[in-house]
Amino acid sequence: MTRIASCGVCASTDHESVLSRRFEISFMEGLPVFEYARCEDCGFVFVRNPLDEERAEAYYNSSFRWGHVYETPPSSARAIWESQAAFLSGAIPPGGRVLEIGSGPGYFLRLLLDSGLAGKAVGHEMSLRALEYGRNVLGLDMTDAGTVSLEEITAAGPYDLVVLRHVLEHIPAPDRYLAGLLPLLGRSGRLFVETPCLDVLDARAQAFPVFEHVNYFSQAQMAHLLGRLGLTLLAEGRDVYSPDSEKPYRVLRALAQAGGRTSAAPVPRSPLTARDFQEFSARSDVLGAAEKAVLDALASDPGPDTVYAFHAASNETLALLRRTGLAEKRPVAAIFDSNTGKWGQTIEGVPVMSPEQMKEIRPQRIIIGSSAFRREIGEGLRAAGVEESRILDPWEPIP
Repeated sequence: MTRIASCGVCASTDHESVLSRRFEISFMEGLPVFEYARCEDCGFVFVRNPLDEERAEAYYNSSFRWGHVYETPPSSARAIWESQAAFLSGAIPPGGRVLEIGSGPGYFLRLLLDSGLAGKAVGHEMSLRALEYGRNVLGLDMTDAGTVSLEEITAAGPYDLVVLRHVLEHIPAPDRYLAGLLPLLGRSGRLFVETPCLDVLDARAQAFPVFEHVNYFSQAQMAHLLGRLGLTLLAEGRDVYSPDSEKPYRVLRALAQAGGRTSAAPVPRSPLTARDFQEFSARSDVLGAAEKAVLDALASDPGPDTVYAFHAASNETLALLRRTGLAEKRPVAAIFDSNTGKWGQTIEGVPVMSPEQMKEIRPQRIIIGSSAFRREIGEGLRAAGVEESRILDPWEPIP
């Protein structure tokens, strides 16, 4: 098992335990109890014992978790990409070359090319489904992260801009990882980073802990890390995804340039303590409340022949199935999900299928299986003609 001994922001070896958590993932057995630590010098929170490389690659390459390809991207996703592109206005020279690591299908790169912000764009991605879509549908230059090394990518550089959107929170020892990317920038290339932001503990706008996230940055910690690696911070900012939803999502952004700095910014001092994180985790345990809501619904439904279904093939749906034993007490006919990559799979023996099949199955109760998208799913069900009495939303809004 991998063990992280030093802080990935300031390199301190002094850290204290914040939390221990076990996760349930349908296609992964024998997961460890993850240990979350807080650096006593800068406050950076990270997982001490992340998955080893082989198991992490199996997780990220699974069609269940990744390869989220939209035939028509939702307006909310487009708004995020446009906000990111606006942050980069003026950061790429005319005709500039852009490399995105962890590009997914490449929607953001396509936007940069179509808007004229980039002259050439390359996506580096491990999901085979996303690679195929980026190449064949979006017409992008895509490289397979499973077979093409960063050393080979570097040989084709340098690049005017390297993009890491929601990648760095997944990488153990982020300081070592970023140091390995510096040759991609040459003497004056720029780096754009966006990750979830943990400046404050706000149960409505934070995701902590998240199974695949091993790093939790604040804005000041990100600035220190980039400076420590010899990069000059050019711009930083924040954004909130879905600000009007029940569960908005706070992110940080940073743009830095190779060269020009001789020393890192001062080590940031976080006011957040280990107790703060433990109390926050207890306050934001919406899963426990959702479990109770499902069990209460079971106690009040007409009887054992009531047919249930879930909407969202998520880890939360998996956890609710396991915690409540619902499939052993009532017929659970389906899990509906708009992600075509999940269709045909099963979660706890329940098939995942298109929402279009809802009309054929007509379950008597449909449980919303995602706290993050509860409102969107509910609105979609109502728009499809599902009566309010058939919709069970177990996710109480977090105060």
